[in-house]
Amino acid sequence: MADGEFVRSVRGNPGLLAESPGALEVARMMQGLNALATLHRALYNALDNPYEDRFGRLTTQGDQIVLLANIVGLLKESADAFRQASSTLKAAARSRDQALLDRLRQMDAQLDQATESSFYNQVLKPARDDIAFHWRRSRVEQVLASRQGAKDAIFTMTFTTTNDSEPRFTLIDAVAAEILFGTRDRNEIRDRIEAIQAFSMEFLSVGFEVISLWLLAKGLGYETNGPDKGSEGGSE
Repeated sequence: MADGEFVRSVRGNPGLLAESPGALEVARMMQGLNALATLHRALYNALDNPYEDRFGRLTTQGDQIVLLANIVGLLKESADAFRQASSTLKAAARSRDQALLDRLRQMDAQLDQATESSFYNQVLKPARDDIAFHWRRSRVEQVLASRQGAKDAIFTMTFTTTNDSEPRFTLIDAVAAEILFGTRDRNEIRDRIEAIQAFSMEFLSVGFEVISLWLLAKGLGYETNGPDKGSEGGSE
């Protein structure tokens, strides 16, 4: 633990999660939130200047696309988990935190598959995360064919200021970006990246807050504050 680090924990008996109604749906959402938070930290680092100084501009841009593709895939998975756990989580917030309940309802509306103008249908659903998770041959073939006559760099080797060499198939990064966002327009891509980042951060904030509240409201845990004692898998 870092010096001066302060930890707020909700501790409890994990076995109770297996017995509580709706708990496994919430656990699925917990898994998605942890993975999203991990990817956001990696993306934050990849957007920072020292990262580009260390690995070079082309590698940094490629890393950002790969991370965003994974974030999109996880948001889709987490949206399904949220829909399953939504009523359970709303019940916990309803009697304790009206502001949080309002944010949950807004999240519900943004993830509504039946509403054409929802964030899910306007941004998440059209974004194709195929490039990150499996090979979608027909789409890759289509994008490559559309670049007929172009003089794109296919492979690059960046020699950074730290005298390291970073190999990259930059053409595939460009293909991945086009598949992910359905466009080559830099302004459109930037706007969609910003929208995905903003929504994802709100999803994380609401998710962690309401699940912590739910654990306490259901009597599945109790809150502690102070230094981390490294008690994972053990007891106090």
